[in-house]
Amino acid sequence: MSGERRVMVTGRGLVGPGGVGVSALAAAPALRRAEQLFAQGCDVGEGTQEPGDGAGRFAVNGSVAAQLAGRWVGAAAFDADEMLAGQGNVRLLDRSSSMLVHAAQQALDESALDAEQRRLHEVGLVLGTTFCSVHTIAAFDRRAVSAGPRYASPLDFANTVINAATGQAAIWHDLRGMNSTVAGESASSLEALALAWRALRDGRAEILLVGGVEELSFELLLGLERRGLLDRGEATGSPAPWAADGSGFAPSEGAAVVVLETLESARRRGAPILGEVLGGGVGFDPSFALGAAAGGARERRQAVQQASLRACGGALRRAGLTADGIDLFVAGSNGSPRTDAAEAGAYRELFGPSGPPAMATKEHDGEGLGWGGAQLLLRSLAVLGGEAPPMPGERSKHGFEELAGGRLLERALEPRDRSRPATALLSTVGWAGHCAAVAVAGAPS
Repeated sequence: MSGERRVMVTGRGLVGPGGVGVSALAAAPALRRAEQLFAQGCDVGEGTQEPGDGAGRFAVNGSVAAQLAGRWVGAAAFDADEMLAGQGNVRLLDRSSSMLVHAAQQALDESALDAEQRRLHEVGLVLGTTFCSVHTIAAFDRRAVSAGPRYASPLDFANTVINAATGQAAIWHDLRGMNSTVAGESASSLEALALAWRALRDGRAEILLVGGVEELSFELLLGLERRGLLDRGEATGSPAPWAADGSGFAPSEGAAVVVLETLESARRRGAPILGEVLGGGVGFDPSFALGAAAGGARERRQAVQQASLRACGGALRRAGLTADGIDLFVAGSNGSPRTDAAEAGAYRELFGPSGPPAMATKEHDGEGLGWGGAQLLLRSLAVLGGEAPPMPGERSKHGFEELAGGRLLERALEPRDRSRPATALLSTVGWAGHCAAVAVAGAPS
């Protein structure tokens, strides 16, 4: 990496469909049908499409439940009252905030950043999210409309902004450094990592918690369904990246967080060095969102493919690497035909016929939206450290070979150059055109 200030990973935290803690990365895939989440018999009128006042986040009427029942989702088994018992006033937190608070606590613990250390060092937070507290916002509005403004909860109002989880986590953990929220659909947390890397590299911060969060809800599922983004291949199993029969993704909820700090800070504190962020890049092209106004299907895909290439090229340039210096390509592909094809095309153009093996973890983890990129980082650090990757399915393997001319990683990674830590390039292409990439390296031996 160019420049003197190297950026290291010194802590990790995870709440996701597979469980709580980074040990959950070894868990079996936890995707399931959406019908298992819906509460039946809630107080909605016949023919309405909205849950009634006070209904839970999966309370829907029969017609909407039937519409969404077959969709695949990744729901986290997380109980804030249990996980955060005795640590503070849980009533102030909605689900997004509570998952983030717990994931952040794991990362702080692993990095040895206890309360005293956080008083000595200015620790900040940079978070990626797509919709954050959308259920809290909808519930607040429904109550105000149905019961009157005087019955709207002031406690809920504090969580009705896109940066609610970031603010709540900073208050809970006494994080007094920079506080930023990045919203860029499925590229959100990779964009947050790129922003945090730049702030640390340029000396604007010393220690940052960085990651993403997203929660599932009726409002989120219905919105994604109406946009045509959810997988519809009910007979073929859960969504598979690059599959020829791909029709959309399976949204998943959770929070993934890492502690990033300069090498000097990590050494001074005696913190564990778990990996290194080498550089990040972003790109954008709205062609998919614009539809036919941006040209034919091929022209739109090529335009977004070039945006992905700009993101990947920016990450490599800032990392001081060439494409030949990458041992593993970690794709954000999720079963959506257009974005998967654009990312596969970018891989083919960037690496040529002899590119590194690729890994696409959203076949197992689902599309985490705001937290998906941070989940890619946690998966990458595990594989760069010698752990076996999640086993790709046959549909993904055949699809990637057809679209990108490459192969998927099926066993422990073998670096091209054993004299240095193994490297990975993380990439994501979003449905509205947000593209991001981050280059990382494993822990030094």
